[in-house]
Amino acid sequence: MAKLLHRLAELKMRRQAIQSPSGGPVLGVSSSMARLATQVGRLIEHPEIPVLLVGESGVGKEVVARYLHNLQCPQAPFEALNCAAVPNTLIGSELFGYEKGAFTGATQRHAGLFERAGRGIAFLDEIGDMPVEIQPVLLRLLQERRFLRLGGGQENEIQCRIVFATHQELRQLVETGAFREDLYYRINVVQIVIPPLRERREDIVWLARKFVADFSQEHPDSPRFLSEVVCDYLTSCHWPGNVRELKNAVLRACVLNNREVLEIEDFAYPQSETGGAGMALQAQRQQSEKDHILATLRSHGLRVAETAQALGISRKTLWQKMKKYDIRREKLS
Repeated sequence: MAKLLHRLAELKMRRQAIQSPSGGPVLGVSSSMARLATQVGRLIEHPEIPVLLVGESGVGKEVVARYLHNLQCPQAPFEALNCAAVPNTLIGSELFGYEKGAFTGATQRHAGLFERAGRGIAFLDEIGDMPVEIQPVLLRLLQERRFLRLGGGQENEIQCRIVFATHQELRQLVETGAFREDLYYRINVVQIVIPPLRERREDIVWLARKFVADFSQEHPDSPRFLSEVVCDYLTSCHWPGNVRELKNAVLRACVLNNREVLEIEDFAYPQSETGGAGMALQAQRQQSEKDHILATLRSHGLRVAETAQALGISRKTLWQKMKKYDIRREKLS
């Protein structure tokens, strides 16, 4: 009976982890992210199998890893390490730990990533940058599920799930000799590809509103909202930096502007920084704003007061924008 109650409590916790506190999705509203969430959900019954997350920089690989963690073992540790950010001379001790006296300065035992992760998840980001000399040690750990601390003589068993992530083509790294082929096959058991933001545009407004809501929650005296024209504009952008770039753009707009309802000009990039790209972005913003004003005018029977209210701007501002874009009601009627 106790086991059954424990199992029911565990399933309830996992169901809660699938959705946000408001009851909505966690990873996105697009069909591709819904399929991805389903794939991740199937992994929780096989914690011993490594997972490889693949996607461009900024798509949210760590977000997906944490989503898996919340489903599988929310009460256990989540330990992350960026392999590209740790010097080659230190990455071994960071992964496997070391014993007291293992080297000069090792005044006490240090638990490595896999040991600290316990029964949780060890997340190795940018695995393609793992030094070649460390790769055989990692391969043995995956094969045997055991490891040695540096300077130690007794093997330790790992109990965590290991999640790898990369924005690189590991197969190409294998061909150039930068990545061991046997290690590649060992970590590439379950590969989950996270699509770039430009291929799931349904998520752009959902993410932007989420970032604005997070900002407003942290700064209740300075709430922010997105106008509909801004939502259309954000959806039309390419976002080569993916979710990370979108988040930075939203936060910059929230911080640098005092008005509650953000407009397209709040997302402007300085021309001096982007050159021709800045001019292209400006033209894109203006065309998007003009199209949205025209559509809103038509849907409200060309009535300026109702259109301004629907756009979240004053009638004066709407008249100014209509003059700017040469929008004349007599031409539309």
